[in-house]
Amino acid sequence: MPTLALISELSLGSWTSICTTSLRSLALTLGNTLKHVSLAHCTSLSNEMLESFAARLYSLESLDLKGCTLIADSGCKSVSEICGTVLTSLDLSHCDRITHDACGWIAGQLGHNRPGCVKLRR
Repeated sequence: MPTLALISELSLGSWTSICTTSLRSLALTLGNTLKHVSLAHCTSLSNEMLESFAARLYSLESLDLKGCTLIADSGCKSVSEICGTVLTSLDLSHCDRITHDACGWIAGQLGHNRPGCVKLRR
């Protein structure tokens, strides 16, 4: 039976009552092994929750934030700073609060000495 520490993929899509405490616990337990995370349509996910969660995801390659309507530029900035060197896939479709600045953070065009998401392919 696999242990939690070996889980590499996690789907929490449409979890409408998501909270910082739960996300932080998951990140502390699984942060070294998680490679693919879906938080699609988690409509209560805030920028602060995303930053707290992503801060411990050292191996994250794929992040699905599709339909997370509270995510804005600051959330994208945090993701690009924390996970930018390993992230290969990022879905921000239907995140209506994101502006051109978010694209700049992700592409590494904004921010002092920040490479952005250099391995992003899709």
